[in-house]
Amino acid sequence: MSNLKELPKLMVDDSEKDGPAEAVMDYVLSWCLRRADVNCIKLEPEKPKLYNYCRLILAKFLEINLDDSVVFENVKVWKQEYYIDLWVEVQVNGKNHAILIEDKYYSPLRAGQLEGYKKDFDEYYNSQSEDYSKHYVLFTCIDREDPKFAIYNEAKKL
Repeated sequence: MSNLKELPKLMVDDSEKDGPAEAVMDYVLSWCLRRADVNCIKLEPEKPKLYNYCRLILAKFLEINLDDSVVFENVKVWKQEYYIDLWVEVQVNGKNHAILIEDKYYSPLRAGQLEGYKKDFDEYYNSQSEDYSKHYVLFTCIDREDPKFAIYNEAKKL
């Protein structure tokens, strides 16, 4: 008889180390964010659930309320640009947004890691001729209720 208390999670098993998990997270998130682009539902209208879940993820990262009036276009994602896990640009209802995403599995943040990434990211967008709303995301598979989550509390300051 199983003692299963909750459904299995995609990226979390009984391991206490990440192996190549963070690279897998980069690819999965990149794909999901790009699938939130309005052109994806035009190209594949038979997959509205996938499209809507991808839109929810992107809206969450942008900290916006999602409804039918929100249109994501020109979603671009780069992996490991300036060592940043994911660097995202997207137009939301015609306005430019940029997202810096650092993903972690079980490894702690290195001293000054987020500050350095944020500095490079901000310098890049401060030098651009177009305005961008900037967003910063720390993405982890660890539940907030898990005591291990405390290793990421310092990120809240940034």
